Amino acid sequence: MCVFKALTEQEKRSITGRNNRLFTLSGLHRAIRRLSAALHGFGPEVEEIVVAYWASVVAQFRDWSEAPEGLVSCADLRRDVIHAHGVVLEALGIAGSAIFSEWSGDRRSSVEQLTTVGWSHKVSEMWGGVALVNGRVSKSHAHLTRTADYLRQVFGIAERSHPPAERSKRRAV
Repeated sequence: MCVFKALTEQEKRSITGRNNRLFTLSGLHRAIRRLSAALHGFGPEVEEIVVAYWASVVAQFRDWSEAPEGLVSCADLRRDVIHAHGVVLEALGIAGSAIFSEWSGDRRSSVEQLTTVGWSHKVSEMWGGVALVNGRVSKSHAHLTRTADYLRQVFGIAERSHPPAERSKRRAV
């Protein structure tokens, strides 16, 4: 988890230009809160689960560990890969919550599936309409939901259920 300390902008609410951070403190807070939602409360046991989940996630993204060491530029990561944006961090919290609330399989192996994803912005056939709009990362609620739904599938968990009316609206978008 110490990698988050090095990657988190603690003073500003957004990250721009050549900033040497990937995530904002508010974005990290939202992601942790989303994950914790399924764990009902917060105490030492829940804290241990949250830390273990995020440590497992961090282990899947070599870039996240290389950035604090200066081996890769945070600005380059934000330009090149989707996982270097707050919308994916928050979606990882949502999808992680689903692991704990909806699924009883091997949690660690499900998180390891993150290595099978093509995270490049160039994979527009996968990310277009999910996390990208016109080639740019979108933080809208709809795109956050789509990204979380995609990550649930990566984890081997069914897409969250939507009421029939909401499903037809989602198809139209």
